[in-house]
Amino acid sequence: MESKQNKIVRKKFFNNISKGFVGFLLFNSFPFKIFGKDFLKNKEVEVKINPNAVVRKKNGKKNV
Repeated sequence: MESKQNKIVRKKFFNNISKGFVGFLLFNSFPFKIFGKDFLKNKEVEVKINPNAVVRKKNGKKNV
């Protein structure tokens, strides 16, 4: 009984190791160049005025 239980534990161990190795290989083969520097390039930013914003045209005074 003890040897059978030991075989089951060993089988689970090797099964988990093999799944981890396959997952690691898939993770390393994933093309991370898609998320590379192309998306980080400086692009022109459009600034739109919010039509729902409160407009305060007081210059030099505290807006409370």
